[in-house]
Amino acid sequence: MVHSVRLESECASAHVGSNPTSSAVEDSRFIKVTAYFLVLALLVEYVGLRLNHWSFPGLHYIWKINYLGHHIPIEELLFYFILSTPGILSYYEFLDDDRR
Repeated sequence: MVHSVRLESECASAHVGSNPTSSAVEDSRFIKVTAYFLVLALLVEYVGLRLNHWSFPGLHYIWKINYLGHHIPIEELLFYFILSTPGILSYYEFLDDDRR
């Protein structure tokens, strides 16, 4: 009987951080922060293209999309704008966060 109590307490302590709603909350935080930085990145991209700070003249892109009269590669949008923010947040959350 002592063993069963000990095992139950060990199982209870193992599930302390695995709250199913905490994952949904973290996902919504990732989505909100990604949306915020997506808007900022699109604004910076537009200003850079409009003022000729950079351009995409080549033909070797997966696909170019028309963005407010300028053509940008889809891989720029996907990797730089959309995937970079969750990547940085994941690095912070899993490797640099002090677990508070």
